[in-house]
Amino acid sequence: MRTIMLRNEAERLNVPLDAVKKTLARAISKGEIQGIIDSQNEELIRYELEELDGLSEKLSSKRVRLRDLAEEMNLKVEQSRLIIDKLMEEGRIQGEYASDGSFVSQTIIKESIIDDAEKNHIRILLHK
Repeated sequence: MRTIMLRNEAERLNVPLDAVKKTLARAISKGEIQGIIDSQNEELIRYELEELDGLSEKLSSKRVRLRDLAEEMNLKVEQSRLIIDKLMEEGRIQGEYASDGSFVSQTIIKESIIDDAEKNHIRILLHK
């Protein structure tokens, strides 16, 4: 994943920043480019679909600290959250943000609850 500063693109193209934002938003919605516009930092986060596939697998299989994830992807922490939010919106992952700054998948949450119940000899009936 990489980021592109929208202000720099606007200056390079000698067009208003808003024109760059609208053009990129349209290209993203049409599927011409893969990315997310980070309005807060005025950056485009570009990615390949394969990167999202790998990230989905990772996030589904273990607890992941957002700070570590951001560092791995060369993004800001809030940008890693934007990527996770997109994956959840698309239904590619399910989970929750923990108070310690981690993302925990539904699978890991369920496994943890079952493990704790077993340790405490509590019987849980799961409905499918």
